[in-house]
Amino acid sequence: MGRALARAANVLSHVLMWFSGLAMLFMALHTAADVIAKYFFNAPINGTTEWIAYYYMTAIIFLGISQVQLHQNHISVELFTKWLGLKGEKRVALIANLIMFVYLAIIAWATFDEAVGRTSVREFVDTTGYALLPIWPARWVAPLGYGLAALICLLQTFGWMFERTEPDALADIQAR
Repeated sequence: MGRALARAANVLSHVLMWFSGLAMLFMALHTAADVIAKYFFNAPINGTTEWIAYYYMTAIIFLGISQVQLHQNHISVELFTKWLGLKGEKRVALIANLIMFVYLAIIAWATFDEAVGRTSVREFVDTTGYALLPIWPARWVAPLGYGLAALICLLQTFGWMFERTEPDALADIQAR
């Protein structure tokens, strides 16, 4: 069960990363089309700023966050942990991962609660072209990204603790 769940989380994380990349591509194309329409035809595309802010940027940031956790690419400072030795550094890494899980789970829950509230009122925004753009669907991207990152973090921690696998973040520790 654990390995199947880990494999599913890994696949879903990669799929979300691809969607994040597609959002970046669509944002670039949408922006270029808006600039061309504005300067060549004097008719900018209405709602471009809102689409970028509420849909593209949200997808780019939150759909890619699980990949950061999957590959342990968080920013870290090893100012004091260098003196702890191998076992001490491993303990600190496990504790940090548990704290990260709690943090990600709390944010996933809070953004989920916000998404439910915004969906219930069918949140929308007025665009610069006097049109209404529904933005409640974009509210579900953050809980999806944070939730998957929390799940990956928890699976990694259990893998390190119970399956005796080594954290990727600790590979450089053993090389010393």
